[in-house]
Amino acid sequence: MSLNRVVKVYLQAVLWEWRTLTFALSPYIPVAMAFIGFVAWNGGIVLGHQEMHIASRHYAQVPYFLAFSTLMGWPVLCDEGVWRALRRAMRFGMDTPT
Repeated sequence: MSLNRVVKVYLQAVLWEWRTLTFALSPYIPVAMAFIGFVAWNGGIVLGHQEMHIASRHYAQVPYFLAFSTLMGWPVLCDEGVWRALRRAMRFGMDTPT
């Protein structure tokens, strides 16, 4: 199966079960909006003296971010309703002709 087909099926699954996913991810929406508001108000993501704390890629932080995000997002990742809905939608997407 090509990558384009996989992406298409995944997007169809997300669109098919958008209500379930929106409900499961709704606790994160206020946090994301607050972050966007902070970045707009602060002029960037850097706290403190902006010339001394220049935002840059720091690849060593990626594992820490993934561990923290997995730990904090565990309730959503373990929610059987989300996985059931995605599996059902993916089966529906796989059955549709290309």
